[in-house]
Amino acid sequence: MKHPYLEMIDNREPVIFDGATGTEIQKREPKPQDFGEYAGCPEYLNISRPDIIEEIHVKYLEAGANVIETNTFGGSHPKLKEFGLESRVHEINKAAAAIARKAIEKAGGGKQRFVCGSIGPTGFLPSSSDKELSSISFDQLVDIFREQAQGLIDGGADILLIETSQDLLEVRAAILAIRQLSKSIKRHIPLQVQATMDASGHMLLGSDVSAFLGAVQSMGADIAGLNCSTGPDEMAPLIDKLLELSTLPVVVMPNAGLPVNVDGKAVYKMGADEFASKMRAFVEQKGVSVVGGCCGTSPDHIRALSEALKGVKVAQKQKRSCYLSTTISGLDLEKLPRPIIIGERLNTQGSKKTKEYVLSRNFDELYQIAKEQIDKNSSLIDICVAANELDVGESEMMVDVVRFLRDRVNVPFCIDTTEPAVMEAALRHSPGSVLINSINLEHGGEKARRILRLAADFGCPVIALTIDDKGMAATSDRKFEVAAALRKLACDEYGLPEHFLYIDPLVFTLATGDVNTANAALESLEALRRIKKEFPNVRTAMGVSNVSFGLKPAARRVLNNLMLHHSVLAGLDGAIFNPLHIDDVNKYDAKVRELGEDLLFNRREDSLHRLVEFFENEASPPSSSSGRTGRPPQRGDTEQSPEKRLHDAVINRDKRNLPELIDALLKDKSATDILNTILLPAMSQVGEKMAAGEMILPFVLQAAEVMKEAVSILEPHLKKEGGDVAKGKMIIATVYGDVHDIGKNLVASILRNQGFEVIDLGKQVAIDTIVDAVNKEKPDAVGLSALLVTTSRQMGECVKKFAELGVNVPVIIGGAAVNKDFASKISVLDDGSTYASGVYYARDAFDTSKILSSILLAKK
Repeated sequence: MKHPYLEMIDNREPVIFDGATGTEIQKREPKPQDFGEYAGCPEYLNISRPDIIEEIHVKYLEAGANVIETNTFGGSHPKLKEFGLESRVHEINKAAAAIARKAIEKAGGGKQRFVCGSIGPTGFLPSSSDKELSSISFDQLVDIFREQAQGLIDGGADILLIETSQDLLEVRAAILAIRQLSKSIKRHIPLQVQATMDASGHMLLGSDVSAFLGAVQSMGADIAGLNCSTGPDEMAPLIDKLLELSTLPVVVMPNAGLPVNVDGKAVYKMGADEFASKMRAFVEQKGVSVVGGCCGTSPDHIRALSEALKGVKVAQKQKRSCYLSTTISGLDLEKLPRPIIIGERLNTQGSKKTKEYVLSRNFDELYQIAKEQIDKNSSLIDICVAANELDVGESEMMVDVVRFLRDRVNVPFCIDTTEPAVMEAALRHSPGSVLINSINLEHGGEKARRILRLAADFGCPVIALTIDDKGMAATSDRKFEVAAALRKLACDEYGLPEHFLYIDPLVFTLATGDVNTANAALESLEALRRIKKEFPNVRTAMGVSNVSFGLKPAARRVLNNLMLHHSVLAGLDGAIFNPLHIDDVNKYDAKVRELGEDLLFNRREDSLHRLVEFFENEASPPSSSSGRTGRPPQRGDTEQSPEKRLHDAVINRDKRNLPELIDALLKDKSATDILNTILLPAMSQVGEKMAAGEMILPFVLQAAEVMKEAVSILEPHLKKEGGDVAKGKMIIATVYGDVHDIGKNLVASILRNQGFEVIDLGKQVAIDTIVDAVNKEKPDAVGLSALLVTTSRQMGECVKKFAELGVNVPVIIGGAAVNKDFASKISVLDDGSTYASGVYYARDAFDTSKILSSILLAKK
C-alpha cells in the first residue's frame, strides 16, 4: 500500500509544509538557562523546552500546514558534537519527532497531517577536492545519517527530509542510509530531498539542476526540489528547469525574499500575501506539488498560502528518464540523440597512453584525455584503470581517478570494471549516478548479482554483456537467449527499470580471416534488431571498435565507422567509441565504403584481403566530416608567449609544464615580476569570473592549486631576490555562537593558495581567544565570519574589545549575514569615534585578498 503522503501528491492535492523554525524560536526569546551549558543549540530545546517547539508546530498547523518539520536541522552527530551533545543524537531526534506528533494530536481537526524529520547538512563537503573540507568518508556519512534517521523514525516521523543540501555526495550517502534503514524496518519511509542553489543556479560546489537530479532521482528519492538561499522570484527560473527535467514531484520552499541586515537583525521584506500569490503560481501554473517556506516565513505566510491554494489542483506529468551526473552537471540518457557516444580512450586496456598515465599517476594528463573526448561531444567518459603493473589496488586507483575528475568534467562517467569491489568503491566517491560497465552471467551470474545490488542501491543503469557459462554468445539466437536471461535477472529480480538496462550483444573482430567468425558483424546486427523488437524498453550498447581489432589504424577507422552506422540503423542506443575518430560514412569514397561493407556483410571470400591490401598503401583514412567537431587546433596555439601560456594555465586550471614555463620566463624576468605581473593578475581574473558567475567554485579552487604550485616553484628565486613568498598573515575565525564554517574554510584555502599565511582558529571562537591569538601572532588582519544575523553581533563586540585593549589590527568581515553597511556601522564605537585600524567588508576570498593586499601596501 502506498504511503498516504505520496497518495496525497498523486491525487494532485498541493501539499503545504510549515515555514521557518529558527526565527520563530528567536521570537520566543528563550533564556540562557533554557540552553544550559549548550548555548546556541536550538536542537537542545527539544529536551529542555519542548513547550516552545510544540507551540511553534501548533501555530503552523492552525495556519493550514499539512506537514510540520522537526526541530532537528542540526541534529546530526557532527553538528551536535560542536555543543558536546554527540552522545544524545538519538534522544534529541526522537524527542523532536515526538513533540511534532503531539502537536498534530493537539491540533486535531480531522485533517490528514504528517511529521517530517528534518536532516540538514553535516558541514562537510565530501565532493570537494580540498582535503580539509572533504575530511570524512562516505561510510562515515552513511552511519551519521542512519543514526539521525533512526531517532526521527522512533519518535514518530512519517516522512524524512534531506534539506538545504550543498554537496551531492553527502546527499547520496543520506539517501543510501535512509533506504537501508527502510529495508531493515520493512517499511517505506517517503524521502524528500532539497538542494540549496544561488541565483545563478548552482549549489556551493557548482552543481546545477541536472547534476542534482542525476544524484537523487534514480537513487530512491520520492520528491525533489529546492529550499532556502533565495526568494520565490530568484528561484522561479530554477523551478522551471527542475519541472522540465524531473520525473519526481517537485517541492519548493523559498525564503520570504532576500534578507536585509537591519541593526543586527535579519529582515525579510516579502509579506504573507505576496509570498502566497507567488507560491500559488508555482502550483497552479507550473505544476509544483509541495510548497512551504524557509527563512523569514511565519505562520502568517503559511496561513495566506493555505488560503491561496484552496481548490487548486497540481498539473500532472508523466516522464521517463535515466539521469547521470558528475559534481558539475548531468544529462538524461533518454533525451540524447542516438547513438550515445561513450568515449573509450580513458581505458588502460585499450590505450597505451592512458595506461602509462595511470601507472605514473599523471592525473592532469588523464584529465586532458577526458577533455579531448568531451570537446568532441562524448556524452559519457568510460573509465577503466585495470593493469597488472599497478602499485596500488584497482579500487584505490579507480577512486583516485574518479575523485580527480568528478569536479573537473561536466559529463558523467561510465565505470568500467569486472570487479564488484572496484565498482562499489567508485560509486561511494561519485557525486552522481554513473553508467555501470559491465555485468554478465559467468559463474551463474554471481558477480552480476553483486553489481546489480549496487546498481539498485545507487540508482545506476547497467551495461550487460551477452556472456554466460557457455562463453561469449556468437550467434544471434544465443545472443538473444542470454539477453533475455539478463533482462529477467536485472529487471525482474533486482527491479531495475527496463530502460536502465543496456544489452551489449558483442561484436568480434573480422581481422582473423577465420570463416567461422566471418559473419560476426551480421550476427551482432541481427541480435540488435531482435532485442529492440522483443524488448522495446530495453536499451542497447556495443564496444563497436572490437570489430576491427588487429587491423591497421586507417582500415580500423573505416570499418569502425561503418559498423557504427549500421548498428544504429539496427537499433543501437550507445556506442563505446573513440569520438576523435567519428566520420560521416556517407562522405566516404564509394570504393572505400564498398570494401568495408563487403567485409562487414561477408559478401566476398576475399573481402578481408582486399581491404587490407587497399590500406597497405594508404597513410590515413579518407577525410570526412561528421559534424561532431570540437575546437580544431588554431594557428599560433604553440606560438603563444610563455607569459600568455602561464596566465592561461591558471585560468584553465592546467598544472602541466609549469616548471618549463617558469624556467623560460626566468631567463628574462625576475621571480617577483612573474608573480606580480602574470600570476596575481591571473588569479584576479579568476575572482572576477567567479563574481560574474562565469566560474564555479571547484574551478576556482583548482585555479588556486595551479597558483600555489607556480608560487612554490618560484619560492627559491623569490628568496634570492629578497622577496617573501608569504605575502601577509591573517587570523580567520567564525565568531562565537556560529557553527557554520564552510565559507570561512573556502576563504582560508584560496588565500593560502595565493601565498598568504592563514591561521584558522575554527568556529564558535570566543572574543578572548581571538585577542590572545592576535597578541601572539601579530597578524596583518583579522577575518571574522558569520552566517547568522544573531551571531554577526559578535563582530561588533570583537571590534569594541580590540579598541578597549588597544589592539591595532584591521578587521575584515564576511558571510551571508553581513554587508558593507554593517561593516561601517560596527566600526563606530560607543563614544562615537571610529575604530582606527578599520573594518572592511569582503564579498568573497578574492575581495579579502584585495583588501589584505591594500592593507599590506599601506603598511609598507
